[in-house]
Amino acid sequence: MRVLFISHEDADFGAPKAMFELILNLKNNYDVEPIVLLHSDDNIKKLCDKVEIENYVVGHRNCISKKNRSIKGYIHFCLKKIVYNLSRIIALHRIKKNIDMKSIDIIHTNVSIIDLGIDLHKIYGIPNILHLREPGTIINEYKFCRKRYIELINKNCICNIAISNAIKEQWIENGIRESNIKVIYDGVNIPKMPITKFRYTDKKVHIVMCGSISKQKGQHQLIEAVRLLPINYKNLLKIHFIGKGDKKYINKIKSNIVSYKLNDIFIFEGYKKNISEILPYFDIGVSCSKFEPFGRVTVEYMLAKLCVIASNTGASPEIIDDNQNGFLYRYNNYKDLAQKIRYVIDNKNLKINIGNLARKKVIDNFSMDIHSRNIYRLYERILNEGVYNETRI
Repeated sequence: MRVLFISHEDADFGAPKAMFELILNLKNNYDVEPIVLLHSDDNIKKLCDKVEIENYVVGHRNCISKKNRSIKGYIHFCLKKIVYNLSRIIALHRIKKNIDMKSIDIIHTNVSIIDLGIDLHKIYGIPNILHLREPGTIINEYKFCRKRYIELINKNCICNIAISNAIKEQWIENGIRESNIKVIYDGVNIPKMPITKFRYTDKKVHIVMCGSISKQKGQHQLIEAVRLLPINYKNLLKIHFIGKGDKKYINKIKSNIVSYKLNDIFIFEGYKKNISEILPYFDIGVSCSKFEPFGRVTVEYMLAKLCVIASNTGASPEIIDDNQNGFLYRYNNYKDLAQKIRYVIDNKNLKINIGNLARKKVIDNFSMDIHSRNIYRLYERILNEGVYNETRI
């Protein structure tokens, strides 16, 4: 089975990483011969080259532009469309030149804002699968370089994979047929060796919050929650922000930390590659996101046996069973978040038990083996039946 994967142009983010791990698992464990289309000579290309996965840099672009009704915004969108259309022509030419498309069984586009798979389906008639990783609200938040984009998806994608029920519901609300969406949760690699918990020597309660630092991710909520804690609880805490992000937002929350006199509590660690190796040092993992389409970071916290506290938005309620293998707080409710932190600190044994149950939930439901098996079964079904309809399951 030859599968043509189409990657996103932002190779430093989670979607390309999830795609590569899936490709590698399918290549090693199933009769899948992957070919990868890349935007540029990026990190994913280096990984593909290292493990001898066939790949081509074709220079495709995403098909969206942030809405801006100003004259400057209109000019930006016009320039975006010109670049998009030129890159589209070049990409299709490079694909025709380098790949025997008659040998391709399935096209798998990794994100919803890349439409190259739609073009290839229209030209060659190959079944095209679209991975819905972004919230369906992007339909209203962005301008698309192609008109009637939802209609294009409905006509030219044999199946759409939603990475959570939360994502599925949003896309249905925005026009994708429910019968053409299948929920397949992302997966993470499970280390063969048992997890070993480590401890900082300062006997503090160490909280970690990973991911891009932005208003959407909500680091300010954690700062405001800590501000509400009594002084004896504040003295127990060390909180680590791991990641990079919006400089303006970072400067703002740093200023708030200083004005609240919390300098000794919060540490900005910057971006780190070896996140899975350092997570076992922490006690609590926090996610304050406005909407997590899946919540890979949350799953990685749980795999490392951290006690997770996450906002009750997006896919987090699908991943965390509240008060069983983690805790959910009411989004943007600083007091509720503070109470959850205080409760975990007060119940040390519960924190350990929660961490053990969290790891079991991930192993049983969100492993890469489970994810790749579900994807492969979908491929087989599409090739055997020639159509896909979720209501027929």
